[in-house]
Amino acid sequence: MNSPVFLATLGQRPEAITVALDVLLPRYQYNEIVVVHTDPYASGIAESLKSLMPVLHNDYPDCVAKGQEIKTSSGLALIDISNQQTAHDYFRGLTEIIRQYRQRLIPVHLLVSGGRKAMSIYATVAATYLFGEQDRVWTVLTETRWLQDGIFHLPPGEADAVQLVELPLLPTNIPAGAMENLTVVLNRRSPRERFLNALTKQENTLAEIYKQHPYNSNEELGRILGKSEKTVENQLRSMYRKMLDYFDMQIEDHHKRKVLLDILIGRI
Repeated sequence: MNSPVFLATLGQRPEAITVALDVLLPRYQYNEIVVVHTDPYASGIAESLKSLMPVLHNDYPDCVAKGQEIKTSSGLALIDISNQQTAHDYFRGLTEIIRQYRQRLIPVHLLVSGGRKAMSIYATVAATYLFGEQDRVWTVLTETRWLQDGIFHLPPGEADAVQLVELPLLPTNIPAGAMENLTVVLNRRSPRERFLNALTKQENTLAEIYKQHPYNSNEELGRILGKSEKTVENQLRSMYRKMLDYFDMQIEDHHKRKVLLDILIGRI
């Protein structure tokens, strides 16, 4: 069997990753350490990544350590999970990373202690879909005083201060060759994506113009598009119907325009 890869989500406490590695390495042989992170320059983990990577390279010379950036579905930098769309992008990016290792029959040991709470949750959910019997999800339980800035290893004799807990998962055992079917699952879990996919070409064009000019009247939007005000009203009415089909919400008529904008820009 292939040696497992150690995969860790990164937050503002990078010390949790090395503390966990110090506990796990006597038990498992890791040839590869992969740190999953968001934008390495503008996000809140930039400093964490900058301080962590040299420690991984220097203190674990027998392992290949690398960062793995998750970007948005359009290939842009992902700063943080801040709305439904960025949460979906993070989840999709992480599942793709895991899927690549599973297809190569490499077990994955995932640490969720190093990431922000939302990222840890989405990482655990991804594991429930993709993990098999040889994969593991770990989290670190320890007092905050042991995870201080720049203290990447506990002092000698203090190893017992760290409790590494394996999270219980019920593996779905999706065959590695059939993991492309996960896309169906992801789409089913994204009302926004299903809604956007249901828009016609003309409705998509109107949606883009509306995002750029959210305070314009229907008449003004029509002038930009070279269409009549009545045509814009009809297209918006069609978009509202689709919006109600895919989102389980009760929306009063005078709020539909605002809710539509929230969906289009990813706030919902």
